[in-house]
Amino acid sequence: MFDEVCNLFRDIEGGVNLMSVFFPYTPLIPSNRRRDMARKRLHAIFSDIVRSRKQREGDNVDKDVLQSLIDSRYKADGRATTEA
Repeated sequence: MFDEVCNLFRDIEGGVNLMSVFFPYTPLIPSNRRRDMARKRLHAIFSDIVRSRKQREGDNVDKDVLQSLIDSRYKADGRATTEA
């Protein structure tokens, strides 16, 4: 999965160019299509991971950056952050 995620981030980075600045939603530009598909795939991958981690309880959770983001709360009112 690590290789897939790296390749997807590479596709997103490749979609950041001069043409995408002026025409960010033009599907005719191949790099924009790859960027958009990579974003959708990354969203699916990380959404599944976040969902599965939220279902685990107690000591079964991983202690890493992603888990810290999942467990984070707003300082103002203590609400949990959302996936969106």
